[in-house]
Amino acid sequence: MRYVSFDIECAKVYGDFSPICNFGYVIYDESLSLIEKKDIIINPRTSFKLKGRKGREDVELKYPIDVYKKAPGFKFYYRTIKNILEHKDQIIMNHAVLNDIKYIKNELRRIGLPEIKYKAYDTLDIYKAISNNKKSISLDKIVEDFLDPHSFTHHKADDDADAAMKYFIKSCEMMELKPKEMIEVSGIKPFDSTMDYSNPKKKRVVTISKIIDKTKKLNNLYEGKKIAISKSLEQDLVLSEEIITSIYQLGGEYTNLVSKADVFIYEKDKHCKRCESFLQNIDDGNEILGILYKDFKEKATKVIINSMIEQFGNY
Repeated sequence: MRYVSFDIECAKVYGDFSPICNFGYVIYDESLSLIEKKDIIINPRTSFKLKGRKGREDVELKYPIDVYKKAPGFKFYYRTIKNILEHKDQIIMNHAVLNDIKYIKNELRRIGLPEIKYKAYDTLDIYKAISNNKKSISLDKIVEDFLDPHSFTHHKADDDADAAMKYFIKSCEMMELKPKEMIEVSGIKPFDSTMDYSNPKKKRVVTISKIIDKTKKLNNLYEGKKIAISKSLEQDLVLSEEIITSIYQLGGEYTNLVSKADVFIYEKDKHCKRCESFLQNIDDGNEILGILYKDFKEKATKVIINSMIEQFGNY
């Protein structure tokens, strides 16, 4: 049995767009002795936005931006991270770990990589259980109250991961319990990385399978092409259903992964994370055709009407 704690730092966070720039982790053996500690520096392949964010604290990363730009991207470290998190006979944890789980899910979706399957406990839940306090507490406050503040650098991913692990160990000592007993007594449950923990109110309710079932192909304009749309278009449920219906009427296939798309439809002056992904793919040399929504709608409407006239006659 081993114990793992990991922590994520992102270049920015906008909804489900959270490009990872650090994966820090620690591994402790069965006797709760540290055997490995590392902060993996990752090129997020995007700009950084960690200061001046409304309602959020400023984050000061512990490495210069140039260091990130010279590092490999997440795809390079995918196998390493997967092996760490999917290792058998281990318990994974971190402070507010659900955020880190979401960041990894977002990154895998953005890059188009298979999901990583693991379960992880939240050390914040342990704090709430043993303190009988339902309020959240920051990791740096926990360090201040229970650990040595001088051994910790906030927002340095491996230090954050280690602080969460050290608090877990400290809680076991205070309660005079073994790690598994601590988890059992706390009554906490792990988060499953394969589950969808997004806010149901924000979930997109346009069901692609239903659109496909009820849509008849009328033209081969986009035959064999995968088409993505901007987030601003997707969030308008009526408009997005209209666009996706047109895509399938024209022989295309909808995808929410810009990196997998042949065509990207967007709105002028409405920038979103998918727009950024589109520009990054262009910079990387990927051939993706960008089309303004108004141009797509005009062309699609003409082609669909003409196709219907040809197939059914002009009534």
